[in-house]
Amino acid sequence: MLAGTSAPTTLTHHHHHCVQPLRTVIVSAQRHGLQSSNDAERLRRCTRCSAAVVAANIAAASVVDQPADNGLSMHPDAIRRRQEAEARREARKDEIAYAKTNMWWEVPGPDNLILATSEEMLNEAVRHGEQARQLVAIKFFAPWCQACKALYPKWMQLAMQNPDVTFVKVNAADDTMRAVAAAMGVTKLPYFHMYMHGQLAKNFTANLHKVSYLKRAISDCKQCLHPGCH
Repeated sequence: MLAGTSAPTTLTHHHHHCVQPLRTVIVSAQRHGLQSSNDAERLRRCTRCSAAVVAANIAAASVVDQPADNGLSMHPDAIRRRQEAEARREARKDEIAYAKTNMWWEVPGPDNLILATSEEMLNEAVRHGEQARQLVAIKFFAPWCQACKALYPKWMQLAMQNPDVTFVKVNAADDTMRAVAAAMGVTKLPYFHMYMHGQLAKNFTANLHKVSYLKRAISDCKQCLHPGCH
C-alpha cells in the first residue's frame, strides 16, 4: 500500500456502468482506491467496456506493488538515481571479477620488485632497505583500479632502471592488507610511500600522467641516501 493512503477498497465494476464516459470511469477507478495490479486486472476483465480497459491500463502502468514502509521515494528522479547507483554497483562487480581472472599485478618483474602479501613481509622489506642503505619504494594498488593497472608497466620499468631500489607492491584491496594500508594513511589509489633509513620520507599519489614526478621522487630520495645528505 502506498504511503499516505488508506487500505485499498476491493474494486467492483458492473457491466451496466459501461455507458459511462472514459473520464468518469478513470475518476471512479481512482476514487475506489485502485492500489495494485490485481485490482487493475479485475477492471481489465470487463472486455465489453473499452473505457474500463483503458482506465485499467493507465492505472496498472502507474502502480508499483512495493511496500510503503521501505522509505524509498517514488519520485522519478529518485528512481533514476537508484537505478544509476545499482548500475554502478554492477559495473564495479564486473570490474572486480575481471581483475580476479586477469591478475595484471602478478606479471613477473625484476628481482627487486616484490609483492608484499602480509604486514610482516612489508616490514621486512623496509628493514632490509634500512640495513642495506637502500631506498624502499612502495606502491599501493587495487586490482580494479584502472590507473594502477595503467601505471604498472612504468613501475616495472622503474624497477629495472633502479636495481639499487627495492620496489614493493601492496594490494590494498586484499582482506589481509586493507587494514594495513589504512593504518599507513593510504586514502587514494595508486598511492606511494618512499622509505629511507627505515623512515617514511615521502608519500604521495600519482598516475600515468605524473610518471615524471614519480621518477623525480625516486631520484631525490636516492641522492639523500648518500653520506652527508640531510
